[in-house]
Amino acid sequence: MVRHLLKYAEIQIPLVDVHTKSFEKVGSMHRLAFLFKREYWFPMLLLGVFTVLVSLQIHGSSLGMYWWYFQGPDQPDPSLLYGTLRPIRSDEYRVSTPWIIAQSQVNFAEKNRLLGDGQSLVLTDSPIYNWEAIFEPQNWSFFFLPVKYAFAFRWWFRALLLVLAAYILFLEMSNGKWYLAAMAALSILLMPVVQWWYSTTFVEIAAYFFLLLYCFMRMVNYQSAWRLLFWALALSYFSLCFASLLYVPSLIPAVICLVLMMLGILINHLRKEIGASVPFFGQMQNIRRELVSSRIKVLFLAFALVLIVDALTLAIFVIDNHALINNVTHSAYPGNSRTVGGNLNPLLLLGGFFDIALLNNEAPIPLGPNQSEASSFFALSIFLLPVLSFTTIKSYLKKEPLDYFLIFLLFSYILLLVWSFIDLPDLLRKFLLLNYSSTSRAIIVFGLLNHILIFYYLTQVRIKQSFGFVTFTLIYSIAIFCSYYFWITSLKSVVPNFLSNWGIGIWVPLAILVMLISLLLQKKLVFWVIFIVFSWVSTFSVNPLYRGLRIILSSELSEAIRNINDADQGRSLWITYDNQILANYLAANGAHVLNSTQYSPQNELWGKFDPSGKYMQVYNRYAHIVVTASPDIEKIDFLLVEGDVFNMVVNPCNPKLQELGVTYYVFTSRVEYSCLQRIRTAKFKNMAFYIFRRIPSH
Repeated sequence: MVRHLLKYAEIQIPLVDVHTKSFEKVGSMHRLAFLFKREYWFPMLLLGVFTVLVSLQIHGSSLGMYWWYFQGPDQPDPSLLYGTLRPIRSDEYRVSTPWIIAQSQVNFAEKNRLLGDGQSLVLTDSPIYNWEAIFEPQNWSFFFLPVKYAFAFRWWFRALLLVLAAYILFLEMSNGKWYLAAMAALSILLMPVVQWWYSTTFVEIAAYFFLLLYCFMRMVNYQSAWRLLFWALALSYFSLCFASLLYVPSLIPAVICLVLMMLGILINHLRKEIGASVPFFGQMQNIRRELVSSRIKVLFLAFALVLIVDALTLAIFVIDNHALINNVTHSAYPGNSRTVGGNLNPLLLLGGFFDIALLNNEAPIPLGPNQSEASSFFALSIFLLPVLSFTTIKSYLKKEPLDYFLIFLLFSYILLLVWSFIDLPDLLRKFLLLNYSSTSRAIIVFGLLNHILIFYYLTQVRIKQSFGFVTFTLIYSIAIFCSYYFWITSLKSVVPNFLSNWGIGIWVPLAILVMLISLLLQKKLVFWVIFIVFSWVSTFSVNPLYRGLRIILSSELSEAIRNINDADQGRSLWITYDNQILANYLAANGAHVLNSTQYSPQNELWGKFDPSGKYMQVYNRYAHIVVTASPDIEKIDFLLVEGDVFNMVVNPCNPKLQELGVTYYVFTSRVEYSCLQRIRTAKFKNMAFYIFRRIPSH
């Protein structure tokens, strides 16, 4: 028996070891199981590319324009890795990027003492270390990474957020077809209006738009109370991130469309819960009964929680920043302005297919005042509207179940079209708050609706591919091809250099023809491949690939500024003359600059130069400030140059400047003033900067 037990032990012990190793192996494989799920491949690829770009300090800013200014266009910039700098993005490289770096000089304080009289940037997208930063994840990296890495992180995080947000939404809408979702998500990033406005909040608006729709879908289809709570908190968080962008002209139309689409999602869900096979509005009695069910009660309680959390947080934000908000809303620009609809150029909406022409900085721009304002999207969804409207009306007349998400998506699209091209009744426009918006700034919302409608049509709408429909598709597509071909030839006759390469001119309408046929016939893979290629060709070089922040932080001029400033322990006040490019540049290097771009009006500061308030309407605004010299030592003038630019004309020796404490003056040419002493010159190939110290008068 002992022998039997020993034999048993000899056999069993190795069996235990084998099973233990097997379990360990299974556990290890289980932890890595997500690597084998195809829907994770695309996000992992994105994260890999993101990590490489950030680690190499590569971004897409056009701040290399400073090299162009300093060294001239003929001198190769070693930091420019690929592409073309975009002078039109001056709001990025002259303002937002220097402001970001200036924030790092003051430890991301709410009020930046380097800007004018001290500027609060809370209402901008600059990184600020306070509780509101919770809702600005694009800026978190500045609080723990060196600024050159944090800037690259911020630049690409926005693209990563947008593509991943679109991807998970399209993955949900397509029931897991990851390759379609991936291509559709990439096409959002490659949309011309996104690329040309990339340095603005347009990217985050698009990202949170998709995330809010996704979270709402998950809320409505919750599987447990804990999951419902999670998605409710996610919806609340992302809605506050969305609101924190504060770009009202685009947020208002976006919110209108979100509410309508969410209503469609909710009605579809309620109809599914009821199990109705007849039109929804014929089941109102059933709905009233369904609304009192415990599941629906919990859902609406979760919605109420989201609204309460959002309302309380926004109320705290408004109270905290009441003075700043009041200052901005009572300015001459942007102020508390009101607009009307009916002023969007239809050619801008339909002309996105020609945006490939915008890649050439020297080419004429017939569809807008500049490259950014002329950028749009590839509006194929416009040509889907008749088809989808017809099929929806047909289903209604045949008393078939209706897709209320599609109905409200179409309704929101048409509502914005009517407002943009015709206008809405005054009372309705005010009720929807569209009088605080702008039709030109709604173009990003049109672009988002365009992509959602295209994707939904390809994955959720069932169209019988009959001989009649195929015939209609061919005739309809050829008619649109002919229209675009005629349009291009007309534009070229008026603007000869528009699409000067005629090969491109003919390929654009041909691409429209092929894309429209494959879209209408629901050839999903064919459509998305062609659409991605067309999108990439149209926008691949909009933003350059640029490395680091050397041109701002390590040039001869920046070193001179920092050396002088450090010697004075940062207590001196600077002023720049005769240019718009230097004021924020100085602030980025730690200098306190009188005439930096002002976000909110500094009426008290400028009132010291204008005691009577004669020029208040000039300086009571967001503005770039250009200072020029007056021949009269006592006279001071303020001249409005543009809506966001004013010129202060003041002699460098004016006693007001000394009273204010201005110590250092920067000129772009040699000057002679009795009150100034030149102490440093920074010379470059294309221009030179002369730094003067004020000689104290007694």
